[in-house]
Amino acid sequence: MKPRPQHPTQIAPHPPAKKPAYRDVGENIVDEEELEEEPRIVGDEEDEEEVDLYYSLIRQWKVLKFEPHFETERQRGRFLITASIPGMREDDFHIQINERDSSLTISGCRLPSRVEFENITENLIRRFKYTSQRELTKTLFRYGIHRYGTFSSSLSLPRNVIYSKIEAKYEDGALIIVAPFSATKNIPVNANANRVHDDFGNPFYQQRGHRNNYSPSDFYAPTNFFY
Repeated sequence: MKPRPQHPTQIAPHPPAKKPAYRDVGENIVDEEELEEEPRIVGDEEDEEEVDLYYSLIRQWKVLKFEPHFETERQRGRFLITASIPGMREDDFHIQINERDSSLTISGCRLPSRVEFENITENLIRRFKYTSQRELTKTLFRYGIHRYGTFSSSLSLPRNVIYSKIEAKYEDGALIIVAPFSATKNIPVNANANRVHDDFGNPFYQQRGHRNNYSPSDFYAPTNFFY
């Protein structure tokens, strides 16, 4: 009788190690996978929608244009430029001077902060009782027209402005730019100037800007005629 062939012993694979379980205060078994998941708080979805709405409107408002009114005034010793642009910060302005064209370009961008946006949204919802997100978005966009956006204006400067001493400041919602004039020197005119003669022997008074300014006595005929 032939012996039966002996097959190699097959070792059954070990079952995967079970993740340890932990017990909470209520003696309920909680898996480790459940502990790794972040708990969801009621209202998170609404906050995410509000954040998306804020940044979405910011991108739309940046495309808008508004034109602030600039006033210029010549004062003694300086040239003054003023404009009322509330709701901005010092970093929102960009001022560039072109000495070749004697011009000054003022540009900037005005957008609401997150706190201002939340206050505006709450006031609109409280006043008009909005229940649709779409209608609220349309109203907020129309609210930002002529209020938010970018601007750029170029103004001409006098020729005698000292460009290196131009200063700008922003306070209480007003932009103020001061451009000082260069000092002018007055040259006095001496009425008792000494009479001298030019290269041709013609007498004239030596005064600034007046050549051949003859004296009236030079046009009278001499008295020592020979007969």
